[in-house]
Amino acid sequence: MNKILRTLLLITFFTSFLFINNTQASKKRSSGFLSVKKLERIIVLEAGRKKPLETFARNKLLQFSGKQRIKGFSAIQWLSRVIFDPASADNDLIFLINNPEVADALSIKSRSKRRYCFAELFPAWEKIVDHSRKAYAKDPSNWSSFEKEMIQTYRNIEEYQSLRSVFSFLSPNPHFTISDSSLSARFGFKPDYVPSFFDLLSRSEIIVENMKAIQQKEINDLSHDEISVLRLAQNMFELEKSIDNPSPHIIPVTKDGIENWLSPWEYLKQFKSSSVNNKPVLMLISIREAYLARNQALFDKSIDEYQKVIAEYVRDKISVPEPGLELLYNKTNPFFWSKILYGLAALLSLLTAAPITRKTFMVSLCLIIPGFIFHTAAIIARMIIMSHPPVTNLYETFIFTAWASVLLGLILELMKVRSLGVLTASLTGFLFIHIAGKYALDGDTLGMLAAILDSSFWLTTHIVTISLGYAGCIGAGLLGHVYLIYQMTKADNSRYEEQISRSVYGFIAFGFVFTIIGTIFGGLWADQAWGRFWGWDPKENGALLIILWCLIILHAKSGGFIKNTGMAVGSIITTVLVMCAWIGVNLLGIGLHAYGFTSLGAWYLISFILFELIFLSVTGYILASKKNKSSLVQKST
Repeated sequence: MNKILRTLLLITFFTSFLFINNTQASKKRSSGFLSVKKLERIIVLEAGRKKPLETFARNKLLQFSGKQRIKGFSAIQWLSRVIFDPASADNDLIFLINNPEVADALSIKSRSKRRYCFAELFPAWEKIVDHSRKAYAKDPSNWSSFEKEMIQTYRNIEEYQSLRSVFSFLSPNPHFTISDSSLSARFGFKPDYVPSFFDLLSRSEIIVENMKAIQQKEINDLSHDEISVLRLAQNMFELEKSIDNPSPHIIPVTKDGIENWLSPWEYLKQFKSSSVNNKPVLMLISIREAYLARNQALFDKSIDEYQKVIAEYVRDKISVPEPGLELLYNKTNPFFWSKILYGLAALLSLLTAAPITRKTFMVSLCLIIPGFIFHTAAIIARMIIMSHPPVTNLYETFIFTAWASVLLGLILELMKVRSLGVLTASLTGFLFIHIAGKYALDGDTLGMLAAILDSSFWLTTHIVTISLGYAGCIGAGLLGHVYLIYQMTKADNSRYEEQISRSVYGFIAFGFVFTIIGTIFGGLWADQAWGRFWGWDPKENGALLIILWCLIILHAKSGGFIKNTGMAVGSIITTVLVMCAWIGVNLLGIGLHAYGFTSLGAWYLISFILFELIFLSVTGYILASKKNKSSLVQKST
């Protein structure tokens, strides 16, 4: 027990050291820049969910670059530069382009790290638009890898330009240049001053007064000043029309009891001249000016004032979440630490799996336990943040199935089945969290529920139970691999083989039971939502196929039709069926359950199936050769 405690303390110290060292290095790299810690607590609305600006920044940077940090700076530091001082961020290498053909088509130098900056890509904007227009003319199912990459590049740059334009209404605009000094003086501008949209909007009464007089005259009777005013009004109208409601949507408003969140630009467009003296706009402008002046005290004070103003505006009208827990979740990144700990445990388990030494076994177990604690805490945090069960999208199904698999592995270890539990827990935990991380690149993993999933009861019963069924079947498949590898590489050890075989049987039975329960609850859900219990939907057929196959294996083993080796092979096939039902159905693009399609999923599924086919083929050949050799030896003796 003392050894276990010492090992746990050592691992905790090591992970804490890494975390603290990473944090201190980050602070050192970002020293000399304004602290934007207070900025991360501002709530914005994106994709139907209210979230901290820090989460919004992470999602955007992850979408653009596949990373949550850039050049040693946090996502919120990067976003503050893009929003408040766009030119300072234009050389950041944030646009991930995997296909080198895209770089060639845009006449930019290809990089080994595959990331490019806005300053490089913007001159090629017309080419990007042209290629994207041609791709959009086709059916998306017929897009080549080049066209998919070009479309993604187009969308990313378009969104980035939207972020750059958040405060563009404050920037001098050449289209508003006033050449006549007398008219410029009437607006209160100095000679040669180039006004911004906000400058003119704050003096809109002058434009309105002149427009009333202009409407009474013929075009040929207009004076030079009146023509200039008319041109200013037209340019303002055209600029307003060209700017939509760019993210982030940061200002909440209510109208006729309806809640709406607006960007600063949209706020100006909707409330016109009355908006220029509104406190939310003035506070946001103050935040920007303090950032550009590198005035930390004014920056923090302006953010505090903005938060107070928003609280007054939305009191008893709009619910604004407390961001503390989500910020803590973002900063600690518990799934990352779980993945690291599971990965180390898996490496140790694989290197010394047969026979595993007692010391190595204890180290592996002591790595898995804190990893499981991080894993569990992260799932609970997500449930609290989103107020629903932990399985609502493909990302969460991988995370939850990983958790269930680790739990089953730990239970198996408690049953004293020689190190199989450690191997099962560490491998499944690491692999599924790693795969989930790839799906996180698609956007906010804490996204809003789809309408079809908007039922906490059915989420708790159907999706959670079906995920537990997946975990059982996948655990059986992993143990099936262990059994076959052991047979290929070791001498006969009927006692240990029987232990593995019983574990395989137990995992299949567990997966079978929970898949049945999940499928029945899914049918009840379908009857309530769609008016039919069963509709032979591809996802439903996949669940039925898993149930029938598990039933065949269990009956065949109980009836003596197959032995341990046959059950091990059957468990691996079960895993293939689970992955096809889990990921493959989404690739079909048909049926009521077809959600979460990604080309990444197709690549993973095809690679997995090919691996299993090769593994079973090689295993069959080696075991057959081993059996023939054994038969020849017996005959010769």
